[in-house]
Amino acid sequence: ANETEESDHEFTEAEYSMMMYEKDEGAFPVIEYHYMKDEWKHGAPSKKKSALPDLRKYAKDSGRKTLVDLNKLAPEDEKPVPLLLDTSGRAIVVEFYAPWCGYVHGNSSYTPHDPSSHSFKKYIQVAQEVVRRAINSPVAFFAVSCELYREVCRAHEVTGFPMVMGWPRWRNIQEKGILLEKYRQPFTVDVVASRLRLKLAHEAKPIASNTTNEKEQAELAKDAAERKRECFMTHSTLNDRYHDAATSLAFLLKSSIFLGSSDTLNDRRALALQEFLEWTYWAVPQDWHVRTGLIQDVLGHIVSLVDGRGGARTLIDLVEVHQSRHFHFNVWGDLVPREHTGHIIGLGVDVPHHKVASNHTSKEALLKNIQWTEACSHKVIGSGYTCGLWELFHILTIGSSLQDHRWFAFRRGYSTAPMELAQVLKRAVNQFLACDVCRWNFVNAYDRCTHDRCKRLVDDMPELHEPVENTSEDDVGKELAIWLWEVHNSVNVRLMRESASEEDRNVTKDEQLAAVFPPPSLCPKCWHDDTLRVYDKNEVYAFLKRWYWPPSESRNVAFQRAIHQRPAVFVSHARLLRSKVEAWWFVVGPLGIVAAAILWRVLDKKADLARKNV
Repeated sequence: ANETEESDHEFTEAEYSMMMYEKDEGAFPVIEYHYMKDEWKHGAPSKKKSALPDLRKYAKDSGRKTLVDLNKLAPEDEKPVPLLLDTSGRAIVVEFYAPWCGYVHGNSSYTPHDPSSHSFKKYIQVAQEVVRRAINSPVAFFAVSCELYREVCRAHEVTGFPMVMGWPRWRNIQEKGILLEKYRQPFTVDVVASRLRLKLAHEAKPIASNTTNEKEQAELAKDAAERKRECFMTHSTLNDRYHDAATSLAFLLKSSIFLGSSDTLNDRRALALQEFLEWTYWAVPQDWHVRTGLIQDVLGHIVSLVDGRGGARTLIDLVEVHQSRHFHFNVWGDLVPREHTGHIIGLGVDVPHHKVASNHTSKEALLKNIQWTEACSHKVIGSGYTCGLWELFHILTIGSSLQDHRWFAFRRGYSTAPMELAQVLKRAVNQFLACDVCRWNFVNAYDRCTHDRCKRLVDDMPELHEPVENTSEDDVGKELAIWLWEVHNSVNVRLMRESASEEDRNVTKDEQLAAVFPPPSLCPKCWHDDTLRVYDKNEVYAFLKRWYWPPSESRNVAFQRAIHQRPAVFVSHARLLRSKVEAWWFVVGPLGIVAAAILWRVLDKKADLARKNV
């Protein structure tokens, strides 16, 4: 794909997994872009591999892959790298994509390298049509994986996926490209032709559907429903869910906070990051090592990250320090030692765990810890990001409903009001979820108060009960968890519907039922009817708590100490400071009024005596 340098780099399977077009013969004329990185140029392949651990540490855009590094570059050269393509005599179109974004694949349905998916298929079809019909200028189509070449994507200020840019013939490739596709903007043959000033032969025809008859439609619908049910029934344990949630959190911190060419955060992004991390800090299980390690560490550096003294490199290093650690019994992100328990109660059944060897190097630990489990990846390397994010969101809403965690938040000065927490989640999604269509759909649904959000979620903090050790929940606390569960199910159904529409057919009732979680086979008491529309709130909440929360939460000494201390001990948070100012006003205000009245009375008497003496 690179026409300026000949690459002799031997790509690993992990690298190939990040390139959607590379091995697909049907992708022609789209070319997977790759260039010869400096760290790939020198020495035999065996030497390169042995040097990788040191190189990866200083990668400007390593993301989550160890082979992406820039150690051989001088510090001043650690900058974004623009595309190395020549526009002399031809126009160029480039799709920037992330392999984890569901809408790059068409439906977010756990098959990230499926060539039948929407954006993958549509981009190839448009490319074929343009190349075939172009008259006045040759056109070359490329695809850039922002996982493998994040420095390239940063150079061209990619802020969402998928994003398609074009450069007319003779335009400098280092100049800003013409945006050809972003969510809610059409990407068609005519758009490419008009914006790149191409003349096309008049042989236009619609992009044909692969579906030809009702029998094929029925088979497609049946297969889609069966795949979805298989996804839900994949064996997963509590440790799997927490590992996937931690892996997605780490991926978000490394890849989405400083997305683009800037190493600074504006006020909105800085606030969204701090609020989300603080929520995570008090709402996840108190003794989870991700909370006491990574989250606490990042919060400790939040000031330097926000004011520009840290930036992307510092944040990536912070995350990878924790992900590179290996434990005697645990995979990073696990909730409890696997060797100690042998089994983790997931949902009423014991699911065996495999022992994790302890003789890992930091490199091996990192490679192991950055991958999602099969429950999220479904055997596709590098897949599982959005699945893990949903796991994290559900964990947060369950933890937010528990008394001891709300006590901790109260003592630390954080708000536990369901409506405010929902707004924290919305701001995090809006600021940091790079998938444009995913972000737009979530924010749009939130703003429209879907699932009766505006009435169900209250602005007041749920009532706290004594004793502090009581870990029970109440209806107000449950509401946020139930609301998010409804949102997640509606997303699943919408994705199933959109997947069917891409095949020029209507979604079937069976497909919609298959998209709802939990299926009756996992929670028969959750549903009151066969349509899966009427549910028992208490049963659903109990299921979610069993699914996402440990049956017996381990205690953390510092967490427990904070619960039993007075709020006045903690004065570092703006919310608590505002509360204290208000509290002091209620005390000092009345005393001030009384003092003023006494002073006025004394002065008035003195004035009367003065008048009498006169």
